[in-house]
Amino acid sequence: MAAAKPADTSPAPGIQLYVHFPFCRSKCAYCALYSRTGDTESFRKEYSRAAASAIERAGFVPETVYFGGGTPAVSFPEIAAAPLAEMDISEFSMEINPSDFTPSLPDRLLACGVDRVSVGVQSFDDTVLSSMGRTHTAAQAEDAVRALRAAGFSNIGMDLIAGWPGMPRDAWRLTVEKAIALSPGHCSVYSLIRERGTPLDIRLSNAGARPDPGEALDRVAEAGAMLGKAGYERYEVSNWAKPGFKCRHNASVWDGADYLGIGAGAFSRMGGMRWRTAPDPEAFVKAVSRGAEPPRTEEESPDALEDAVSREIFALRTSAGLDVANAVRRRPVLKCVEGKWRDCLEYAVSRGLLAKTSSGAFAPTPRGFEVVDSILAGLV
Repeated sequence: MAAAKPADTSPAPGIQLYVHFPFCRSKCAYCALYSRTGDTESFRKEYSRAAASAIERAGFVPETVYFGGGTPAVSFPEIAAAPLAEMDISEFSMEINPSDFTPSLPDRLLACGVDRVSVGVQSFDDTVLSSMGRTHTAAQAEDAVRALRAAGFSNIGMDLIAGWPGMPRDAWRLTVEKAIALSPGHCSVYSLIRERGTPLDIRLSNAGARPDPGEALDRVAEAGAMLGKAGYERYEVSNWAKPGFKCRHNASVWDGADYLGIGAGAFSRMGGMRWRTAPDPEAFVKAVSRGAEPPRTEEESPDALEDAVSREIFALRTSAGLDVANAVRRRPVLKCVEGKWRDCLEYAVSRGLLAKTSSGAFAPTPRGFEVVDSILAGLV
């Protein structure tokens, strides 16, 4: 697909806002996301002030807001959230690490407009948590969830990691059971990915270990069965929710909406442009302080077809599925690939990986959720 700069890259209605806080107290063994440790409190405050200025400068009211990281709680998120105070936002999410939880945190978050929290639990086994490099205990995670609910948060999400090397199956079942017992509205279950260069990757390489990816998928399937019995619906590859508790921010992005990423390392898709803000907090702060755009990397101007494909295909990761006819109606440029898409999707149906919904969409079967990325590759 040839690149051609689109005519309009200005903000449109229904834009999602993501703000990245790239600071952590320590790095987890499995993490390949952009973050760093050792920054001073004064610089983290300066960074949050820069994020607030960038939000003001963006000049639009976002539909949803998501503060992620890193660990937003150590980065004075209330400073960055100040420009959002008078805006009508449908969902304001923030990630929380249980080890950074303090008695005052729930009230601070409520005061700055946060109405949804995602707690990075990962496991309820202290031995596994230590192996992961997490700095919280299972008890601290439970206490954080209960304190958030007592403070008035009704929309609480929880993250778990499936397939940790050496974790017994019984310990995994206990983790899922404890998560269900805490009754979050949302639960993400991520299959462990061995990212090159992480401490986990180095550890496994030194031990000559080759984890079986099928084991992680089995653990995800096991968690999914338990969550399903507890009233959770799998609405995306890694996400389950009770009725009314889907993450609107992520769902909008999967549905093809524009999103603006603010902060070092954040990704954006606006109009016909895609880019990443350079993963350099000092450069971000310096640029914003002088009224300039922060430096970008990975900047792309896809042509109309490539842009339409990238916005529509990820519906296939969701339980709603990909409605080809509707995708073509929304983005007529896809007409030229409609036949190819239908052939590819019908073949996946014949293999038991997809099923047709009553509306005519192609949606993943339980087996299809495990291999959906390979189906997506056939559509590009």
